[in-house]
Amino acid sequence: MKIGIDARSIGAKVCGVSRVSLRVIQALADLDTENHYFIFTDTWDLGEITNLRFRAVKPACPRMNPAFDRRFCRMIETLDLDIFHSLHAWFPFFIGRLRMKKVVTIYDLFVLTDKEFFAKRYPLGGLFRTYFTALTRRAVTGADLIVTVSEYSAKRIVELFPDAEGKIEVIYCAAGLERQDPAVASPEKAKGYLLYVGNCRSYKNIPLLIRGFVEYLRRRPESDMGLVIAGNDHCPHIRELAGRLGILERIRFILDPPDADLSELYARAVAFVMPSREEGFGIPVLEAMNAGIPVIVSDTHALVEVAGDAALVFDRSRPEALADAICQITDDDSLRRRLTERGHRRVEQFSWRRNAARLRECYAKLGK
Repeated sequence: MKIGIDARSIGAKVCGVSRVSLRVIQALADLDTENHYFIFTDTWDLGEITNLRFRAVKPACPRMNPAFDRRFCRMIETLDLDIFHSLHAWFPFFIGRLRMKKVVTIYDLFVLTDKEFFAKRYPLGGLFRTYFTALTRRAVTGADLIVTVSEYSAKRIVELFPDAEGKIEVIYCAAGLERQDPAVASPEKAKGYLLYVGNCRSYKNIPLLIRGFVEYLRRRPESDMGLVIAGNDHCPHIRELAGRLGILERIRFILDPPDADLSELYARAVAFVMPSREEGFGIPVLEAMNAGIPVIVSDTHALVEVAGDAALVFDRSRPEALADAICQITDDDSLRRRLTERGHRRVEQFSWRRNAARLRECYAKLGK
């Protein structure tokens, strides 16, 4: 078959959807020697992929600008594809008239359900939400197959878009970063900070992380523990909150760390904390387990689904519950070792090769 993969989300900044896209395509290239793939991206030349059945196509049609969609669809039409797979939650306009099977990956629906997501777009926030709701509905209606990344996301998609019922496949992601050398990731290394990796959007619940950390410091005034927030946001509102609470000097903000630095941050942390109100999956949870550090997650459904029994779970609405978890981690060496061991076993259950194999099976069923 000839399969087109819309990976235009891959940009200079590799995180989130772009990292997943890279890993999925690399895994497919390692696994599939039968189908032919056309990878639509303007910023990536396929790097070290040597599979000759994979070809980069640079459409010069930005995915966020619908004015280019007609030209993009004309380009797709010339390739006579059997399957078109969008890796970024919606299809270009005019794709419906093309006679091929259509697959879309929808990771989560926070752009629609998080009331604060478009707050910075005021007074046009409602218009943006309506537009992205329409894009998602078109994708759900027009797709022959919807791929999502957790049972929780699958449930939410069907709740909001009943037309998705019966055509969703859950295919788990895996750790975005490679496993660390055991010597680097050793729990015996000197450590002195908690780590959070991700953006500072409202559903990430970073104010609760700050308040929970403050409560921990109140309970352990002798502690010299720090907090590292690493991601692609400047987080001005979080800095302001930390300043008001008097702990700004305890927090280190790291913007866009390269992979090598991020791996080292994981390996040297006391623990990783993910306090989200909602998530679609939670790749950093697996990255932390890969790095050999204990993990603390909120009780949001997808994080519990991913972490299994390999993490401490706290009530996402209570800063004092997070403080309880941090105290358990810092006070109990045997607990840290148990969580680290469980984390190594848990992360083995997720792999990009398994992800690619499931995708290839889905493509084969659609091609029959």
